[in-house]
Amino acid sequence: MIIHFRYYTINILFIPLFIICEAVTNFNKKNSIYKQSDHVPVIDSSDIQFIFYSRMVPEGKLIENPEDLQDFNSDELTKFIIHGWLSSGYKSTCQSIKDAYLKESKVNIFIINWEKIANSYLYFLILQKMAPLADYYAEFLTKLIKLKNLDPGALHLIGHSLGAHISGMVGKRLQKNGFTIGRITGLDPASPGFHESSDLEKLSKLDASFLDVIHTSGGTLGIQESIGHIDFFPNGGVAPMPGCVKLLVYDQCSHSKSWKYFAESISNAFFAIKCDRMESFQEGNCAKMFIKMGEYTPKDARGNYYLSTNCEEPYSLGLDGLKALCVCDG
Repeated sequence: MIIHFRYYTINILFIPLFIICEAVTNFNKKNSIYKQSDHVPVIDSSDIQFIFYSRMVPEGKLIENPEDLQDFNSDELTKFIIHGWLSSGYKSTCQSIKDAYLKESKVNIFIINWEKIANSYLYFLILQKMAPLADYYAEFLTKLIKLKNLDPGALHLIGHSLGAHISGMVGKRLQKNGFTIGRITGLDPASPGFHESSDLEKLSKLDASFLDVIHTSGGTLGIQESIGHIDFFPNGGVAPMPGCVKLLVYDQCSHSKSWKYFAESISNAFFAIKCDRMESFQEGNCAKMFIKMGEYTPKDARGNYYLSTNCEEPYSLGLDGLKALCVCDG
């Protein structure tokens, strides 16, 4: 068995940071400091990059202004992918989803890279930079919509962890400009700092015409409650996910499963069944209604859905995933 020790580092650091983040947020709530309306950190435009990919530009091209875009086909679907804390647009979080899309179809893809900000262990300070980050993202997207005469209802924003909340913040800002994003996919939206009393802008189903959410580390790194038009809870939606060892690494491992499942769903279907809670799923007492999780989730679907997954790739169990299964010792 191979153990990835970088996960130990992240989780050992995260435990005290989680406590600090919650304490700072609660303190801010009571003392009215560091609220987004009172203190907005300044970030530089170089802190966020927009990298364009298509079958014509598989290697990617950095786009500083939408006017510089070439090889962009307005008739094709457009996807935006953004990573979370301690990650990068050049890491598998974004690259695996991009590669899966380009392999399956002709699409325009933008990866939003904010690694200069994200690669800091000062998590609670990163939270305060999300608003200006979302401002830059929304400004770029607004210009693109106007320049290319795009239908905002056909756009799809995909975000992991903090990137999920940033996607929602962008949706809010575009609505102020008269545009409503068609779909946002939240991949295990981050939990620390986003409790009910937080002043931070939390991902909401009001941010787009359709919000689908995949939960894989609910209650620790990820939000546990339903926040979308439809919420998926693979293996119950809490850590450890199948294949994640029961050590300090499992939270980060489980947190990452959300984007791994989504990337695979582009070419390999995951089926989920509508159910009110995990106990009903385990007992087989669910509605006889199942749909696909991930890229091909129907936009008229509503409610909570559960499924089982494999512990290693391919993660999809097909229709067998509609039953509560223990497929490995994760």
